Amino acid sequence: MSKKGQTYTSFLSGKTVKLTDQIGKGGAGSIHKVYRKPRLVAKVLFNPTKDDEQRIKEMVNDHKKGKIKLDLPWNKGMTTKLGTWPIDLLFDANKKFKGFLMPKASGIELQHITSNNFNKHPKYQSFSKIKNKLILCQRLAIVFSNFYKSGNYSNGDIKPQNIYVDDKGFPMILDLDNLTINNISPKSKQGTPGYMAHDYKDDIYTDYFSIAVIFYELIFGIHPYIGSAKNDKIVETQDKIKHRMFVHGRKKRNFHVIPPPHNAFNKVINKELRMLFHQAFDLDDPKKRPNMEVWAKTLGNFILSKNIFKDTYKPNQPASPKPRKTKRSSYKTTTKSAPKGGNLFGTRKRKSTSSTAFATPK
Repeated sequence: MSKKGQTYTSFLSGKTVKLTDQIGKGGAGSIHKVYRKPRLVAKVLFNPTKDDEQRIKEMVNDHKKGKIKLDLPWNKGMTTKLGTWPIDLLFDANKKFKGFLMPKASGIELQHITSNNFNKHPKYQSFSKIKNKLILCQRLAIVFSNFYKSGNYSNGDIKPQNIYVDDKGFPMILDLDNLTINNISPKSKQGTPGYMAHDYKDDIYTDYFSIAVIFYELIFGIHPYIGSAKNDKIVETQDKIKHRMFVHGRKKRNFHVIPPPHNAFNKVINKELRMLFHQAFDLDDPKKRPNMEVWAKTLGNFILSKNIFKDTYKPNQPASPKPRKTKRSSYKTTTKSAPKGGNLFGTRKRKSTSSTAFATPK
């Protein structure tokens, strides 16, 4: 087991990398701070295999060659990381593969936002607002669209626990060292119940299903397959997914009770977004599930159509000063609905002329 002060050798530079405090631990390995590298952490694997080494080396090389771009530029000069992508391998004194370096993640797990559980994270309370969640969905679509750009990877286990969101509302994908690489023989992998498509194959189309489930949970606060089935043998959420029982889909009549939160489906979003959910959950051909570019554009256009958003989403930004009232003013500014800690969005009543999806990276 790796201890504080232990050193490894970098694959790319050949230099010594010194570990400091352990800050996390999972089933596959432990996470450590890296001496004099505050923006990076090291993951030391408990039982690394040759397959692990081959997969991580492929990912590191793709990043080095520019096939994977970790830096995502947003509006207003904001830049974030796509996720905890391996950027260098670590070897011990015997030249055995032991782990890798990756960007440091910050924020909270997305599951706190999907469940509106902010008891231990009060500064994230603003994420309970539907407009913030819509923007977060759109940003997730952008992050994942960048993840899939190389065409070489699928995730296979996308769930809220594997996504972090910082206090400015930008998401970051975690656990990326466990990906499936398309040009390497896929390893046996199992997704997480509740986020696995009925036709699970550990490919990009089952990823699209999982992400659409997360979008639905974020917007409506409930899983898209949750309800009381008439068949009392169909109880678990994954069983309902297996039986294709999307609550708004063609098997809607198979539910005895559909919980009230689902009623917002026909009230909160427009027909274009409703269509995307139907395509994600209710079509026979998984290849017709909407990709992340389509989600990002449709969400972005819907957000812009509401005329209530600023260009940058910062939940903890200070309140903007109120403009002077003049006779020439063509809009009204209000702060009555601003959450504690500052107004998240401007409320200028202006018509948007942009057709570009909101918050799309440059």
